[in-house]
Amino acid sequence: MAEPVNKEATVELYQCEIKVRWGDMDAMGHVNNTGYFRFCEQARMEWYSTLDRTTFENPQSQIVIINAFCEFRRPIVYPATLQVTLSAGEAGNSSFMSYYEISSVDHPEQGSYASATARVVWVDEAGTKSVPMPGSIRALLGSA
Repeated sequence: MAEPVNKEATVELYQCEIKVRWGDMDAMGHVNNTGYFRFCEQARMEWYSTLDRTTFENPQSQIVIINAFCEFRRPIVYPATLQVTLSAGEAGNSSFMSYYEISSVDHPEQGSYASATARVVWVDEAGTKSVPMPGSIRALLGSA
């Protein structure tokens, strides 16, 4: 299980806006808890798609997460535009801890909807074993 959110030494990697869809809501009239994890996934994969993987020592490597934690602060309801901020810290040989803050673009004064963490691990092309994190990513996380 991932640790609760504690962003002591982090580097901001990416920020995006995500529009909540009507279909993201559940029978209770708010975004189901799985939706929060999807918003984090969207930010993580958008960030990953910005990387120049041709500079990686192993360009066929990819990322997976091995755990995730979310602290839900308040419900998200449609319509809403979210801002998801992805930061990184705690770099290991093949992984780093990622941190997510989900807030409202429309009503920033209302504070955060949620904070989340997930351990991001670099794996081989088959996704069966971890491989060293690319040097360019390690350099990016150098101050974390």
